[in-house]
Amino acid sequence: MSSQKSKVAPNSKQTSEKQYYFPVFIWTLFSILLFFLYFDKSLPDPSQLPRQIAIGLATAGLGVLYYIKNRGQTFELHVAAIALFGWWITMAFLIPGALVEVDARVEFIRHGLTVSYLVVATSLFRKKIFSEDHLASLYLSSVLIISSVAIFQILMLLKKEDFMMQIYGVQSVIGHKNLVSGALLITLPWMYYLIRFADLGTKIFAIAGFWLSLVIIGLLRTRAAWIGLLLALVILIPAAAQWLKSKKQMELNYKRLIPLTLVVLTLAGSIYVSRHQIIDPTNLNHRLKFWSNSIEMFKENPFGVGAGNWQFWFPKYGVEGMNTSVMDGETVLPQPHNDFLWVLTESGCIGFLFFISFWFLVYYSAIQNIRKSHENINTIKMRVALLSFTAYLGFSFFDFPMERPELQMLLMTGAALVLAESRSGFVKLPGWLILIFSGIALLSSYTAFQKLKSEKISVKVLQANARQDARQIIPLAQSAISNYFIVDRVSNNMYYYMGLGYMAQQNWPKMKEMFEKSLELTPYHFISMNQMGNYYKATGDLLLAREWYLRALKIAPRYTAALLNKAEIEHKLGLHNDALNTLNLVYEPKWEMPQYQPKIHKIIKYSLRAIHASGSYPKGLIPFFQNTPPHILENDQLLIQHYIAFLAQRRTRERSKSNP
Repeated sequence: MSSQKSKVAPNSKQTSEKQYYFPVFIWTLFSILLFFLYFDKSLPDPSQLPRQIAIGLATAGLGVLYYIKNRGQTFELHVAAIALFGWWITMAFLIPGALVEVDARVEFIRHGLTVSYLVVATSLFRKKIFSEDHLASLYLSSVLIISSVAIFQILMLLKKEDFMMQIYGVQSVIGHKNLVSGALLITLPWMYYLIRFADLGTKIFAIAGFWLSLVIIGLLRTRAAWIGLLLALVILIPAAAQWLKSKKQMELNYKRLIPLTLVVLTLAGSIYVSRHQIIDPTNLNHRLKFWSNSIEMFKENPFGVGAGNWQFWFPKYGVEGMNTSVMDGETVLPQPHNDFLWVLTESGCIGFLFFISFWFLVYYSAIQNIRKSHENINTIKMRVALLSFTAYLGFSFFDFPMERPELQMLLMTGAALVLAESRSGFVKLPGWLILIFSGIALLSSYTAFQKLKSEKISVKVLQANARQDARQIIPLAQSAISNYFIVDRVSNNMYYYMGLGYMAQQNWPKMKEMFEKSLELTPYHFISMNQMGNYYKATGDLLLAREWYLRALKIAPRYTAALLNKAEIEHKLGLHNDALNTLNLVYEPKWEMPQYQPKIHKIIKYSLRAIHASGSYPKGLIPFFQNTPPHILENDQLLIQHYIAFLAQRRTRERSKSNP
């Protein structure tokens, strides 16, 4: 793109010679570098914190620039920005009472970057320091980079037989398949706007971005994106009706019919190619569980649990019915896959009202701009903005775009443009107040930098834990703890890892101390509950050990480690039938895993022989013992194989009864 003011920015032509105009070239360069910004691929998310740092620094710098160029003048703040600020400041009051105060404070500051960027960007558009050229360069850079990398990754997958199953690995430069679609949804309507009104060079890039976005949104099988796109099209109904009323427009010539047909065929064709498991209800069922737990969380905490604390409260309401990796504590849910519920649960009813008010005022401003505009280009621009917002909000009802600073930047750039063109709704304040928002953005960058340093150490903690290197785990976990970090990306706090280190050293008192600290910080961390059971097992208190395993299983009834530990304790306590029943709750695929087989086989053979020796057979095991010859009972391998075959036959009969 050229740094000259293009036809996309008609308002910028009115700028006086004395008015400063931020170079589009510099903004374009920043936009390109932002989406290629990675720090360390060993991190769970190699780009989120670095991009937060970059956007924070850019926002702070632009705020200072605005102040310098407009010194002595008033600073105008739109009521929509005040509403968003209200949502943000509500979370400040929740920090002291949050379960994990560190995360509440850090996430509160992260959300402050969104507020600051909106305020600064609105001011820049308002004073013509930014124009639509800046919006175009940001959106074009993001679309072309995200879609090009995604297309490259898709082409690499074509070599594999299970292409559609591997599609989840397409993350482009965003870090998650769904969020790739989310980013493209925000910018897709603006590509149409650029195709209509930009200069030829920009138009060519916009056409490429438009078609690539359609193909990727279809292929990635992100159903939330399809819903968002469908909702956005509803916005077009009034405009389409008005268009059809005009006799002048009734003639559908090839210039309109061909592009429209190509759009429909491109999206429909992409969706058809990715139709595999398109109606698989599994993900929806999981989301319904997330949402159900979130509603229970809100009922218990109507004023909010604090920023970043949803993940620590969520296990309290049970994780049964989730992915096995979630129930085994291997993966974590940091948010409910619904940004509206995320806002409601973390900022409470008051914060949620502020948040909804912000979007209401943004929509109201766009509609008012349409009504008061006498130029077709401005009317289309506002409708395009509404399309972008609606697609995003529809998408965010099923996903978590609020997590990504770069997606918030894309979204708030469009919102800032809409608010800047409003003719009312501004409050005049002293000009120096914009420096406060620059300070918030700078604080966000500093916080992200400090958290990034601790995250790098936490990766080393995981590596040391994988090696079972206790001498490294403990000091590394201690050094990772700071005012900006205490819980890693899988919701395990550093005290938990220190407890594992002391357990490896068989330092039982310190092990207990660390896991107690872990549960004091995150009381619903069922993995720490399991480790408390292991402590009491190691120190010989089997009844208390079983109680701790039961606590863990109350949250995660199919948690493999706790089930095996509970079964082992029940076997030692002489509760052999209970041990076998507990073992039967372990997922069948887990029985074949080498790390679990020794314990499973040991419990099976000793429990069965103990029951046989007692002569008193539980009802469910009578058929087993009636059909088990003595030589099988005496042979470990045969006994285990015979029992597993017995269980398989019983499960088959139970399934046939439930599904006649």
